[in-house]
Amino acid sequence: MPPLPKLNNPALVALEERLRVLPKAQLIADIDRAEGLTELIEDDASYPEPWVIERITGDPGASVRPAGGAQARVGGVELKAELSSLVERLCDLGRLTLADFNGTELVEADTLCARWNMSRQTLSRLRRRGLVARRILSESGKPRLMFALATVERFERDHPGAIRRAAEYSRMSPELQQRMIRRASRYKRLLGLSLNAAAARIASRFGRSHEAVRQLLKRYELRAAKGTRAGAGNAEASGESPIFNQAQPLTDSRREAVFRAWRLGIDSSLVCEKFRRSRAAVRRAVNVARATRLFQLAEQGLLSHHAPPPAGALSSAREKLLLKPGAGRKKQTPSAIDAAALMPLDSPPVCTGLGEPALRSINEILAEARAQQPPIAFEERLRLIAYNHLRAQAAVRIAELDRLFPHSTALDQIETYLRWAARLKAALTRTQFRLIVDTLESRMERRLEELPRSAVPKVLHESILAAAEAVDQIDPARAGRLAGPVGIAADRIAGRWRRELSPPFNQAHRRAIPILPNTPDMPDWGRTLCPWQRWLEPHPRTRDAVEQGLLDPRAAEFLRHRFGWSGGPPRTLLELGADFGLTPIRVVVFEQRALRDARAAFAPPAPARAPAQPHAASPA
Repeated sequence: MPPLPKLNNPALVALEERLRVLPKAQLIADIDRAEGLTELIEDDASYPEPWVIERITGDPGASVRPAGGAQARVGGVELKAELSSLVERLCDLGRLTLADFNGTELVEADTLCARWNMSRQTLSRLRRRGLVARRILSESGKPRLMFALATVERFERDHPGAIRRAAEYSRMSPELQQRMIRRASRYKRLLGLSLNAAAARIASRFGRSHEAVRQLLKRYELRAAKGTRAGAGNAEASGESPIFNQAQPLTDSRREAVFRAWRLGIDSSLVCEKFRRSRAAVRRAVNVARATRLFQLAEQGLLSHHAPPPAGALSSAREKLLLKPGAGRKKQTPSAIDAAALMPLDSPPVCTGLGEPALRSINEILAEARAQQPPIAFEERLRLIAYNHLRAQAAVRIAELDRLFPHSTALDQIETYLRWAARLKAALTRTQFRLIVDTLESRMERRLEELPRSAVPKVLHESILAAAEAVDQIDPARAGRLAGPVGIAADRIAGRWRRELSPPFNQAHRRAIPILPNTPDMPDWGRTLCPWQRWLEPHPRTRDAVEQGLLDPRAAEFLRHRFGWSGGPPRTLLELGADFGLTPIRVVVFEQRALRDARAAFAPPAPARAPAQPHAASPA
């Protein structure tokens, strides 16, 4: 079944939509006019789109002429390629059969291939050069391509050279392929030619196309490289060894491997040696992999944000009120909230108290929850405004990225915004611990320590993730607190676990509260609150190495500020370079070395080699 071709010209796409409602007789007349239009089209000319539509429909008023200004034009080569697609789509719309073209002599595609001594693929290429095909339904209901005899004879008259070259085409025999490969080896050995230059020289010598010879040599190189990687014995058995030994292109899988190596801080020189690419090519592969992930975030709608609240002019008095430390703990006026919308990243609650390690022990979570004070409404709203602002800024900058050559500085700024947003989300989620624990215990009618030991981590983890989801649901432009959706989610989770736990709760039989061990009971929930944290956060051992003092103090301080573990927001490499006295190039190298040292701090020591034993003296 031949695939239905697509239309690319907007005017013809709109014309197809208008012709859908026509009766079959008018549709066939339009098909005949579109097929005859190929006689009037020249490859090196261009034609106004209204004129093309008038010639197809036969109606001078069918197209809308612009009132003033230049009309859109379409080239002759492009129009020829579109006419066959238009005719086939119109035939498919009308579900046309042979009976509908009674009186028109049609030739099947296979018959035409035999007549011109060419393949179906070559015939498909000729359809894009003005050989208009009709899509006819057979008796079994399956479509097949047929050509009007008049169109075939006209194409034979207008393009005799293309048909002759297609008929004279012959595939390269295995013997001829071997001769070309031997000649390519000689050109490489004696002249030092590259694969492309050798293919051009061989093509002219044997009367073949440059591309056909180049693809032959590339297939040979790939086959020989696979045999070499499989083992020297296989390469010798097949008698094939790489001639040019060129580096393989950085495919998607190879680009992902380069990106993973960059995330771990592996030395770029080792990566360049592994993939036989320059530093610039490896750096571009890393940037493309980073940009691809950012584009996926934007396309999946994961950076959608609520509109910020409207704000008026920001006076100097409001700036001082907003930037004054501890201002959020006082009763704030709505004008101060509006001021935060204009400068959402400068207020103290947004720039301090971030990046604390996620509590993973049940004892620590319960102790913090019971000692926690209710969150301050003003600070909560400032952080919500900043969280949405950071995601909005990331979405705007992602739309400005170049998909093929994304800039490292722009990528770093976007990733820093997203890390900062993740830190704010973690801080907002952490302020809800008291509400989560109180809701769970109230709904279950007992303290969490009295639940089965295996159920407590699961209940708390689900509740924390539900609180994180509530952060995305709150619109800071409207009145509302996190407590509402968080309390509802925790109540729903507690009700479900109350039903699932066995045996059922019984107030008459209470058991003693066990002493829970102070060990990690839950996964690191602080690294899973946002989807981008899967690839923006460093290896978990990186922070362990920083907190345990296993790194150089300067490198540890650098990583704290880089990833927002010092209480403030994450920093870009340009900002850190200015603070640490490093150039833009040296700061990248410094970061990679710090990540590499953090990973190596937990690596097992290499086994010591046994000293060589001296040879025993031979008896005299």
